[in-house]
Amino acid sequence: MLMTKILKSTILASVLIAATVLAQTPYDEGQKALREQNWTEAADQFKKAIKADREQADASMYWRSHALYKAGRKSEAERQVRSLERKYPDSRWVKEAQLLEIEHNGTEPILSGTADGSDLDEELRMYALAQLMDRDPERALPLVLDMMNSTGSENVRYPGLYDWRRLG
Repeated sequence: MLMTKILKSTILASVLIAATVLAQTPYDEGQKALREQNWTEAADQFKKAIKADREQADASMYWRSHALYKAGRKSEAERQVRSLERKYPDSRWVKEAQLLEIEHNGTEPILSGTADGSDLDEELRMYALAQLMDRDPERALPLVLDMMNSTGSENVRYPGLYDWRRLG
């Protein structure tokens, strides 16, 4: 009798542990929906994850904005990125979200300084420029030359090696 009770208790505990391990969090469900390219479901799950798990809220905000862009809900995606930037300015996901915006919104305003991207760091500007070079090299060339002439960064231009102003 005692052995039966112990066995039942052990089985019950094992089932509860297995159920807990198998329980998916909203973040996990959002990742699953992304893999299945179910963008609306992914966005909904990540919205839940933002509230449910404060430690992963910044990642959930990024992935939600990604899903919203894919679902064609650009204005919501942009609001989500702004929220991420405001609430978690030091998060590694902020730069990823800014790259996401470049991919979905185009690069010309960012590179020309006419958008709210004037404070983007050099790496993001270089990424935007590479995106534009892939799509339209003719339109990108003047921006490349302007960037090289206006920056003091050695990562962008090599002082003394070329006089870039002569090429423009």
